[in-house]
Formats: sequence, C-alpha cells, structure tokens
Amino acid sequence: MESETVEDILALIAERPADAELWQLLGRCYLRQKQMPEAKEAYDRSLELAPDDPWTHLYLGNWFWGNREHRKALEFFKRAAELIPDEAIVYTCQGDIFRAQGRHDLAEDAYRMAVRVDPDNSDARRKLSEWSAFR
Repeated sequence: MESETVEDILALIAERPADAELWQLLGRCYLRQKQMPEAKEAYDRSLELAPDDPWTHLYLGNWFWGNREHRKALEFFKRAAELIPDEAIVYTCQGDIFRAQGRHDLAEDAYRMAVRVDPDNSDARRKLSEWSAFR
C-alpha cells in the first residue's frame, strides 16, 4: 500500500473514515510529497480516532522532529514509550532528540534502553555503537 496515491487513500478514507491507520498512511503519503501541513492534519486525525495508538505518536514525534520542534517531538516519543515499552524505536528516537539537544547522559541512557529491550535490533545496536564512538 506504500505506493498508493493521496487520491487512492482518500477514496479508502471515504469508505472507512474512522480508520486511524488509513489516516497514518495518508500522513506518510503527504510527507513523501513534502506537504507538511497536510501530513500533520492527517496524523492529528489519526490521533483523534485512536489516542492510544503508539505508531501515531511516533509519526507525530517524527513530524515535530523534522520541523525542529524537539520538545514537542520528545513528548510524543515518550508517550509512545509508555504505550509500547518493549519497542527499541521509542528509545532510539528519544536518544536522537537528547543527542541533538546536547543532553548526552540522557541520550546514552535512551540508546542503552533501546538495546536492553530489544538486543537483536540492529538499528538500536548501531545507534549505541555510534554513540559510544562519539563519546
């Protein structure tokens, strides 16, 4: 479904307007087209429909991260971690924010937590390794 167009996704949404995943898909499609306000609106709608969907929180965190709104991105990443504490991505995202903010101890803690919750996650191991080399 990744190759769907905005029009295709909007047609599906017309059939299933309460499907939060379709709104997430629409947001990703808008992002690929660099339509940032539209992507944010789609993610906001997904969040309205499913406030406890961790992936919507990750998407919104990444949206804010891409717009250099680190504080707001971190809020969404932390909420995602509350919802799916065993997923490495929620901690690597936090680590990236902390690193960008110069909060090195917190960045290291986040990368270590990512590896702790999912030792087989290659992205988490890579980020911790890169962090260790940086330090």
